[in-house]
Amino acid sequence: VLRSIVEAAAVLVEAEYAALGVIGPDGKRLSQFLTVGVSDEQIAQIGPYPEGHGILGELIRNPEPLRLSKISEHASSYGFPAHHPPMNTFVGVPIRVR
Repeated sequence: VLRSIVEAAAVLVEAEYAALGVIGPDGKRLSQFLTVGVSDEQIAQIGPYPEGHGILGELIRNPEPLRLSKISEHASSYGFPAHHPPMNTFVGVPIRVR
């Protein structure tokens, strides 16, 4: 179900890449991270999935929609790991389940 949500979101906003992070029980880190547009080979080269720092951590700490025209200019941005595909823009929307 989560993968279909990520795929639908990517199609809806015509994004080359999309991801969905699930916040873990501690409420501070990601326990799951699903992606669209990144191959298994790229994922293996990038390394471990993010835990919720940087821009993703910003969404966890401040659960409000976040739209960036240039990721690198945001105060919480600290770059991407080696082999990560280049990304400039970002749209993040927290989804709460009751």
